[in-house]
Amino acid sequence: MTIQHFQWWHRSLGFLAAMLVVFIAGTGLLLNHTDELELDQVMLDSDWLMGLYGIEVETDPVAFKAGQTWLSRYGSRLYVNYQDTGQNTEQLIGVIELDDLLLVALPDSLLVMTSSGEFVEKIAALPGISGTLLALGKIGDIPVLQTTDGSYAGDMELTAWRQIRDDGPVWAVPERLPDQILRQIELKHHGEGVSLERFVLDVHSGAVLGKVGKYLSDLFAILILLLSLSGLWVSRLRRRMNLAAQAGVYNDR
Repeated sequence: MTIQHFQWWHRSLGFLAAMLVVFIAGTGLLLNHTDELELDQVMLDSDWLMGLYGIEVETDPVAFKAGQTWLSRYGSRLYVNYQDTGQNTEQLIGVIELDDLLLVALPDSLLVMTSSGEFVEKIAALPGISGTLLALGKIGDIPVLQTTDGSYAGDMELTAWRQIRDDGPVWAVPERLPDQILRQIELKHHGEGVSLERFVLDVHSGAVLGKVGKYLSDLFAILILLLSLSGLWVSRLRRRMNLAAQAGVYNDR
């Protein structure tokens, strides 16, 4: 490889290294003046950024209204109004009011909760019912479950179920969660967002990209090493060329 090729590679590596140095220096300057710029006071909560940090964001969570109470699933978490119940599920089938309690239908069980979100019990065994749960409703004060095999009415203790016709129940249907409640749930679920200070710090260190950022940092270190080695090699070639040229001049004499 000729010295021209080495010089081209050296200049290319130098350009990439310079871009990275400018980027790191720029973010470093911002972090050095975080108090004056109040970077810790600026909160970022865009959906793509939340996703970048692995924070679940629901733009339209599944929600049901039972009486004056809202029950919703945000991410995999269940909320009564904006109170975190501590319960997780991959799917919410429906919710009804039974006396002063809430009956919550999940794909494989029923949950009984208070209207304030306190857990009472989980009912996993549903004797007399077959098929996959599809909906939850009631006829008067009687709870009714709809499955792929039909509709079933339960007793008040939820210990026995019998098959009934499908035309009587009033089924719980999902509704749009009020914006005020949704905002309160979002604050509980992922806070105000990510501060600009943290984001700049993570960008500066490469941590914002997780393992990829770590590998990019390694790549930058390798780039600087290659730049140094190529610079030494180009200098060596130039020195040899200069010595050869000087030797040629002396020989001509």
